[in-house]
Amino acid sequence: MKKMHWLGLLVLSILLYGTIQLLRDDPLHPDTQAWLKQAEKPIMLENNVHIHLMGLSVQGLNYERGLAHYTQEAVYREWSRIKHSYPTVPELKPFTETLPSCDPHLDEACVARLLLKRPQIAAKLSEFTLLLDGLYQLSNLDNFTNIDARIATTDFEQLDQLYQLAFLDILYLIEDRQLEVAAQKLASLFQLQRTLMAGTNQLELQILPVIYAEAFFQPLLLKLAQADYSNWSVFENALAPLKPEELLMNTLWQHMFLDSASMLLPLSKHPNTNRLLYKPQMTLNRMAAFYQLKIIVDDTPHSELVAAIHEADHRIQTHNQKLRQSQEPHWLFLLRNYRNITGELLFQIMVPRFLNIQIPVLELDLRLQLLRAVIERPQDSLPNPHNYPNPYTGELPWLEDGMLCHKLNETICARIPTTNPH
Repeated sequence: MKKMHWLGLLVLSILLYGTIQLLRDDPLHPDTQAWLKQAEKPIMLENNVHIHLMGLSVQGLNYERGLAHYTQEAVYREWSRIKHSYPTVPELKPFTETLPSCDPHLDEACVARLLLKRPQIAAKLSEFTLLLDGLYQLSNLDNFTNIDARIATTDFEQLDQLYQLAFLDILYLIEDRQLEVAAQKLASLFQLQRTLMAGTNQLELQILPVIYAEAFFQPLLLKLAQADYSNWSVFENALAPLKPEELLMNTLWQHMFLDSASMLLPLSKHPNTNRLLYKPQMTLNRMAAFYQLKIIVDDTPHSELVAAIHEADHRIQTHNQKLRQSQEPHWLFLLRNYRNITGELLFQIMVPRFLNIQIPVLELDLRLQLLRAVIERPQDSLPNPHNYPNPYTGELPWLEDGMLCHKLNETICARIPTTNPH
């Protein structure tokens, strides 16, 4: 009888504990709280480059137009999940669709075709003079504070079309021997891309410099060198080694968490939400812990960055493998997550499959180093590889077929100009 009494007490204790666990939510983890506080920081909108870019049109920059768009979209966000994308210049697409489809970096005949079609292209390009002037002026602004990317994000296609126009503008200036003007525009444009990249909360802005350093910046820079341009101090900032806030994507991971949190938090206040099945703070902790797997310490030495990136990738792969294994069988999934079934399902639906561009960003840094090498070389000589070791591996670049090359995941090369740049 006494044994049955103790057994009854044990069963009652287990049921009581299970009920308490089922009803209560977990406290927010300190790291989760710290990230949520990021969303409370005021955004400096005055003379903000993103607001200017939002107001860009064929008439040029229009800050008031951009601010009106942003303010309106901030109101819409209260009831709509649709984000505003910027810039919005509908005239760009019809023009860029008429251009030769080629890559100036990969296809040597591409530039020749663009020059051959210059009479037709230039006539139409002149209609975008104010637009391009506005684009070049953006690099002179000093407020590059991130705006709320839950409200508005950059339109990759529109930016691509803008840069196609700028490429043609600068190419034709070089052809006309207006080398100083071309250099100033090219340097300001790439510096703009780099400044937007630094600490960005938008994946598009992290990717763009990686793409355009090779497809846009390098061909035009080397064309300037072939034209015997010599005032390379113009490119001092544009060609400088990447800073930690450009190399790492920690701000982006924080934003992705905040974007997810902005969708999860309203559920806790919805009258139809089942409090037994959904624990908002447990779900936020789960989501924050996932994104923190990607964080790399800001002051990681260059020589340790590749290993740190691979380690972060391994953490994500291990996490995703465990996540897949936890989904079967269904009854075991329900048992494991009995306290927060809805929250766990939401987490698994929302968890992203990452596009890993961390190594390509390091390769961008190597490309800039190679470009510095080929324009800084002493007169009538080849670059000295010993002056340009790979900061991530310690290996020296090599000379091959008139190019100076480095290797990380991919081989990155810069052609040595046939005309001496000095």
